[in-house]
Amino acid sequence: MKPPTLSSLTLLALLLLALLLLASLLAAPVTAAPLALYVSPQGRDAATGSITAPLATLAGARDRLRILKAANKIPKEGATVWIRGGTYFQRETFALTPMTFPRPPSPIRPITARRCG
Repeated sequence: MKPPTLSSLTLLALLLLALLLLASLLAAPVTAAPLALYVSPQGRDAATGSITAPLATLAGARDRLRILKAANKIPKEGATVWIRGGTYFQRETFALTPMTFPRPPSPIRPITARRCG
């Protein structure tokens, strides 16, 4: 039997290193990002609330969050409502109360609002 050459040992070491790296990547925990909803004066409350299809009102964002919370679809990292600049005309008073997001069936998740654009 031929003794291994330096090049075959190097190749074996690189292969083992690649396998260890792959194993560490697969074992790393995946962190989810907070849910993002976007609101814009040019949006529609029937839209998805994505950056390309924003909602039109804060009430629309609140109602969408209620639906998602009831379906337990708000990640544990919470949700961020991104509010684009512009003029928003309210037809009714907008309020958030403890009853806005009742506790059951899912636990309280952090919800923040931030300005964008």
